[in-house]
Amino acid sequence: MKTDLFLLAMGCAIIIIFSNGCKSDSSVPVIPTVNFEEARSNRQGLLLSDYVEDLKFIRLETNESCLTGGSNINHLFSNDYLMVSQSRTPLLVFNADGKFVRSVGTIGRGPGEIPESYNFTFNPTDSTILFFSSVRESISVYSIHGNYLRDISLGHGLLSLKYLYEDLFYAGLNLVPEADTLGYNHIIFNSKGEVVEKYRLKGYTQPNFGSAEYTAYITPRPIAKVIDGEVFIYSTFNDTIFKISKDKEIVPVITWDKGSLTPPGGLTSNVTMSISERRNYLFELGDFGKMGHYWFFGVPFPNDYSIIVYDELSGEAFNHIRGTNDIDGTVWTFPHFGRVFNNTFVSLYSPRSLRRMMESGRYDIDEIAYPDRNKAFKEMVLTLDDDDNPVAAVFTLKR
Repeated sequence: MKTDLFLLAMGCAIIIIFSNGCKSDSSVPVIPTVNFEEARSNRQGLLLSDYVEDLKFIRLETNESCLTGGSNINHLFSNDYLMVSQSRTPLLVFNADGKFVRSVGTIGRGPGEIPESYNFTFNPTDSTILFFSSVRESISVYSIHGNYLRDISLGHGLLSLKYLYEDLFYAGLNLVPEADTLGYNHIIFNSKGEVVEKYRLKGYTQPNFGSAEYTAYITPRPIAKVIDGEVFIYSTFNDTIFKISKDKEIVPVITWDKGSLTPPGGLTSNVTMSISERRNYLFELGDFGKMGHYWFFGVPFPNDYSIIVYDELSGEAFNHIRGTNDIDGTVWTFPHFGRVFNNTFVSLYSPRSLRRMMESGRYDIDEIAYPDRNKAFKEMVLTLDDDDNPVAAVFTLKR
């Protein structure tokens, strides 16, 4: 009898210990991990309709007042405006039909002037354009009509600025090592310049900026995205994307393993590389995003920029090769480099590149939803001259 009671007590103790252990394990958040190096060898494609709701084209007007040039272009589409920057020239504003409206921003270093127009964002709540710089500690605000309105002083140069929603903005701060004692490197502020929240990403290597240990480390690259009404952020060397939760805490949501390319080990063992080789070897995301159940990551492998996709439903990750435009059979692209705004992604195509793709038969696809759009697009391409401004493809993304 005593033996039976002893065995029963031991069994209960084991059950309690085991259940407590399970409870402890379950309290640790489990987030998916994507192995980028393995995924790169798994090559697959997607249909454009898997992540795009609709597609339209805007032919930009061409005249001497609004020539965009062919390189170093930043652009953004919002409401009824397409804004195009050619860096050290004023920002060019076109309407939704492609007609040139005006230029915005005076280039210079005086009051109300901007050093260049490449770094900007747009506030659709009051139709203002915000220009920022990593060397200036203020943001210059212009109206969409071209009038200088005010400066917003934040006390830090910015590496990244993005409109979020409801008159709120995200900023990634440009901090020098001694400034790391501030305890935060990401802020959310309103259009008055009032800081609403301050955040610091764990694992961020700002104190090692410029040290011998990270010989290839140039600047952090902060990226923010609004996905289904929530803010997601990433910075160089975090290897994790974080979400700002409803109670204003930063929580990890997805992470990755880079295999043999994981710094700092890869960097410290290759200190004899040239500067260009180090920059190729330096690992940081080019971009990230999420559409439906697909996460995507712009991954700059050495000498190879790949788009890695992670499917939340299947748990599969793969290297996204060029997909198929089953909507109208014309251009195909994938949202990266941070040009998603208000659920639209915009890509610019030069007349020459569009003509080359048409001559190659790229647009001759039979199984498409809108063959009439395919025909109209081909007719439009034939009317383009090589010196014309680019054509904007506006993709409305699925939520």
